[in-house]
Amino acid sequence: LVEFGLDGNAMHLSKLKTLTLSNNSITDIMFKGLKSLEYLALNGNRIEHLPDMTDLAKLVNLDISEIELRVCNLNYFVTSLIAGF
Repeated sequence: LVEFGLDGNAMHLSKLKTLTLSNNSITDIMFKGLKSLEYLALNGNRIEHLPDMTDLAKLVNLDISEIELRVCNLNYFVTSLIAGF
């Protein structure tokens, strides 16, 4: 799988709560319009960089085990931890 698009259905993604993309050899990903997402599984992919995740305000569970992460913006995680207190 090289590219997967949901053009025309993007407005419905704002209500999506669970997204599992495990073991798909994904190398690049964007998070746009996923405002209600609570669970995201990216494990087992070849993602080297996590993009801006500030749109994922309701994210509670993120599985990034077994990925090839080299670059990660920790601002999202620090802000989320502080907001949780």
